Amino acid sequence: MILLKPLNRIPTLLCLCLLYSLCPAQDKEKITWGKISPKDFTFSSPLADSIAKAVILSDYGDIHFIGNDKETAFSYVFKRQTRIKVFHKEGFDLDKVVVGLYVPDEAVQKISKVDAVTYNLENGVIIPTRLDPKDIFQERRNKDFVEAKFSLPGIKDGSIIEYTYTVTSSSNFRLPAWQFQWEKYPCLWSEYQVEIPSVLIYTLVRQGVHPYTVDKGSEGHAYYKVVEKADLAGYGGQDHNVNVSANTVKHRWVMKDIPAFGSEPYLTTPDNYVDRLTFQLSKTTNGEQTNDVANNWATLTGALLRRDDFGIPLEADADRLAQITDQITAGENDPLLEARSIYRYLADHLTCSNYYNPYISSNLADVLKKNGGSIGDINLLMVAMMRRKGLIADPVMLSTREHGFNLSTYPELSRLNYVVARLKLFDKVYYLDAAHPQLGFGQLPDYCYNGYARIISNTDSGSVWFLPDSLKEQKVTMVLLSGSDKGLEGTFQSTFGRQQSYDLRAEIVRKGKSA
Repeated sequence: MILLKPLNRIPTLLCLCLLYSLCPAQDKEKITWGKISPKDFTFSSPLADSIAKAVILSDYGDIHFIGNDKETAFSYVFKRQTRIKVFHKEGFDLDKVVVGLYVPDEAVQKISKVDAVTYNLENGVIIPTRLDPKDIFQERRNKDFVEAKFSLPGIKDGSIIEYTYTVTSSSNFRLPAWQFQWEKYPCLWSEYQVEIPSVLIYTLVRQGVHPYTVDKGSEGHAYYKVVEKADLAGYGGQDHNVNVSANTVKHRWVMKDIPAFGSEPYLTTPDNYVDRLTFQLSKTTNGEQTNDVANNWATLTGALLRRDDFGIPLEADADRLAQITDQITAGENDPLLEARSIYRYLADHLTCSNYYNPYISSNLADVLKKNGGSIGDINLLMVAMMRRKGLIADPVMLSTREHGFNLSTYPELSRLNYVVARLKLFDKVYYLDAAHPQLGFGQLPDYCYNGYARIISNTDSGSVWFLPDSLKEQKVTMVLLSGSDKGLEGTFQSTFGRQQSYDLRAEIVRKGKSA
């Protein structure tokens, strides 16, 4: 069922309840893992010209489902296999692989079957160098996400690298997105296949302009072993195994010979425009009853306000902030001056250590003790302190430019990577970011101007648009010239606009001087 028609690179929403077939084309034999021949090092392609530093030979992704013993009943299994030819050292960044994993309270997502090999051709002999499993490590980004990382060893000019990994997830609300087009490198073959039980219905967002070589859907059938919990099954207090038979929706997408996207000045992020598919669960059905699980902003707002690393500390930590808040605002009777005092104190005394974690790392009192924290620590602390003085302040969640667009019609928490504060004072509204001391009261960094943002409040939640075109930058230069025996002499004076002034102040501070 097509909900929106494609329009250039604007994302298109589709329901994966009945998939269709489009663009049948000549197929390609799948590249076999580990099967490398000398001719693979001397292949030719119009996309692999002298400018290309590397080329993606093939990129395969596959998703199927299995049963689990969780409340979700189904887990997806995502496997990826990628092979790349590296021509020049500028393409060596491709040897670093990062896989994001959602692990809020337990191992909801697990990575396994990681294998990576670098192949070099030396005197006609292929020399493989394999990744040591000890060199795979995980780094936590915030409470909900960790990153699994590894680097391929032995890469040099002319190497072929390939890697594969599998992610198993009991959280099936969102499937791994698939990006056919790479920003810096051309791709000769990109393929994505899914097989989804018909009890799960996903919304598909298509993005990009290149045609699919293969866009083919079909139906299948599968059996899933799930566990029905004791409190639901009623089998003498024991969990009960259930074999579920379900029809499946299968689909295969292929693009070939996709040029690199490139990068242009003033472009927000290539992720907003490259050829890409994303999936989010919208409905579940048991054949008789259909339940809506699609997210909405009211649901997301409520969930954020109930989080112990976002909404709850705004009230729970208030008493511990009372003394310092009163000290900061001592002698001020005007609400605006109180707000300015809180903002100025936090901007001058706290250092931001992570600009892309909009959550609280421990508690707000610790942020003051440590003199810093994440963007969430600092700006949510500002909200809590302003509320302590009776001011109307709320968090505003948004997506920064390099992170991609935030959809106003279909909320996704993963798209929201930044938080600022909104202050309502009499008939005026101020948006504040205390993590950038050179900005000034009532100003936001330009990368926050990326379209739709959301006010998170239990009384006044709503929409706000930070449009890039709303930024008006003016620079005034005055030149005075006078004539003399020596010719023309003169002076000039330039007054920078808001953003240019901020950039200059920030640069001065980076060089170790006071702004």
